[in-house]
This record gives sequence, C-alpha cells and structure tokens, in this order.
Amino acid sequence: MLRDEGGRTANAVMQAGDLVPDDVVSQLVFARLEQVDARRGAVLDGFPRNLAQAQALDRWLADHGGAIRAAILRVFLEDMPPILQHYAERGLLLRVDGNQAIEDVHRQIIETLRERPVP
Repeated sequence: MLRDEGGRTANAVMQAGDLVPDDVVSQLVFARLEQVDARRGAVLDGFPRNLAQAQALDRWLADHGGAIRAAILRVFLEDMPPILQHYAERGLLLRVDGNQAIEDVHRQIIETLRERPVP
C-alpha cells in the first residue's frame, strides 16, 4: 500500500532507506479503510506494527464507529509484545499458527473470525 498509494512522501522516505513515520502510515491505512470495498471490514496485514499505530487505529475506529473484531498477529518477538499486550488486555487477541500451509492458515483465520462475535 505504501508503494501504491503512499504518494511521494512515503516513497521518498523508503527510497532513502528510512521508515515511514507512524502518522503517514496510519493516514494511508485510514484512507484505504474509508474506501467503499472496505466498509464491511478489512484484514490489516502488517498494521499496526507498533503501539503508537495500534492506539491511532483505536482512535480512528472510535471516531468512525468501527470496531476491531479480532487482532490476529504474526509475532515478531522484538517488535510485537506491546501490541500483543494491548489487544490481549482488550480481549481481542486471537492467535493463528502461521507455520502451516497458506490454505490452512486462511481456513484457520476464517474459522476464528466466524467464532468471534462482532462487538
């Protein structure tokens, strides 16, 4: 998404080898979530990547009447613990074994989300 929709700012930052600032990444994600095809929901792969992004997402969803149905995160032990704790404390963290075949991971995600009531 950053390369496709990120515009010149994100591309320039990435080409310089730097990380795109949280506020820029968040605004790109929020703009995408406002598009018609995302109104019924979306799977956010790779977002949020840190606690600041998770908190920005929570604020955006609250302002837009949205909710997180579940947070399914592939764990990166160095970066993810605060995000995992954030969603676990809210009762939203669901775990999926990403070490399976992609079809099995997909099936497990769908089954897990079907079992989870919409808040």
